[in-house]
Amino acid sequence: MSSRWAIAIAAGLAVAVAACGAPARPVVLRATYGASCGQPSGNVTWAAERACAGMAECDLLVAPVVLGDPAEGCAKDFEVVWACRTGPAGEQRAYVPAETSNGARVRVACDGAN
Repeated sequence: MSSRWAIAIAAGLAVAVAACGAPARPVVLRATYGASCGQPSGNVTWAAERACAGMAECDLLVAPVVLGDPAEGCAKDFEVVWACRTGPAGEQRAYVPAETSNGARVRVACDGAN
């Protein structure tokens, strides 16, 4: 199964659960650390998924000790995109510029705050 299908299925499950009256849980679609240094989109999705798995909300620590250092010596930005319902309107995004990313905390939740 491709990762796109897995993401679509996970996002659909989040919607189904929310429709049943349970709180929506964020589904991490991609997380990128170091796009400002030429790193590929989604290179740390695994870390964000692990940190947020099954949680109604989570705080991600943006630091090499957690995410690894994909571009040593380069100031890295961070972006995480998640969904609380299907479709582009359901996607939410948090971005931390390279100058302030090391040690920043990013909140992933379905209430729109981050």
